[in-house]
Amino acid sequence: AGSATILLCLLQRAHMDPFGLGPLGARATGFQGSPIDAGALMVVLLTFAPRGLLPAYAAGLIATVSRGAWLGGLVAFMPRNWRPAACLLATFLTISYVYSHPTASERVRFAIWGRAAKHLSVIGTGPATFNLTFSGKDGVVIEGEGRVNPAHAHNSVLEAFVTRGIAGLVGLTAFLFV
Repeated sequence: AGSATILLCLLQRAHMDPFGLGPLGARATGFQGSPIDAGALMVVLLTFAPRGLLPAYAAGLIATVSRGAWLGGLVAFMPRNWRPAACLLATFLTISYVYSHPTASERVRFAIWGRAAKHLSVIGTGPATFNLTFSGKDGVVIEGEGRVNPAHAHNSVLEAFVTRGIAGLVGLTAFLFV
């Protein structure tokens, strides 16, 4: 399954998707439908990749254009005892930089997260309904950018909570930390 996902990501990046699943702009989504989720899968696959296939697996990761997954890929190749410190340092540096130098993309994300936090509920809005939550007049208005109707939250934890409620949040947390 991993090799099929990598191949699909590479085909999507070359605009030759045989299934019509993506890409999302210039970003490969694999079978996951999200470049972030595809990138996370690539990081896991990279850690178990046979040496001869590392370039193909790395190319699949690069095709997702997911910065967080790229950092995860770098951390995956660090010595095991360095990983917790590397993750904390990367998180701190990323947050510090983003908040002190927000690009248009980050300003949009901050606005989406603020609006999404108002839609948190016990049961959620339903799987794959994040875009419906912000459609039409409920879109996020960004100064200098106009109205944005986001397809997803740009934050897996927040999206799981909004669309799947407490059960989705608990499930994602268990998946990430168990």
